[in-house]
Amino acid sequence: MYALENNLYAIFGVLIVSVFVARFIRRLYRNRHGVYRLSILDGRTLTAPEGQTILETLRVAGIPHASVCGGRGRCTTCRVHVGEAIKELHSPGEVEQKALTRIRAETEVRLACQTRPHKDLSIKPLLPPSATARDANKVGGIQGREQK
Repeated sequence: MYALENNLYAIFGVLIVSVFVARFIRRLYRNRHGVYRLSILDGRTLTAPEGQTILETLRVAGIPHASVCGGRGRCTTCRVHVGEAIKELHSPGEVEQKALTRIRAETEVRLACQTRPHKDLSIKPLLPPSATARDANKVGGIQGREQK
């Protein structure tokens, strides 16, 4: 029994060390491949893994952002202006395209809950974090047009 006990301690120790080694390797891989930088209008820059939506990135960082529907692409309160980065983003999916068409959004506007960047980009939130469904339903509402 005592010999078995020592073996179990050794196995337990190896398992704990392997968890930390695996986390370190994952962090190295993620930092070299598959991350994007998200710059926000207020000057903050966030780093996130590819495949994570803009809204998820903001939530993980603790930055308040409007999302009445909880990120399902229905309410459009999470809309952001992406500017020239629109060329680097994948085309909107069916749900996002329907929502953007409904509010007559400009081409540089995307939904933060549906957009999964694979390259660095800058965003400008178009609604305040306290936005409600009433704010989202204003057809042709806040679009973020630049004026000279």
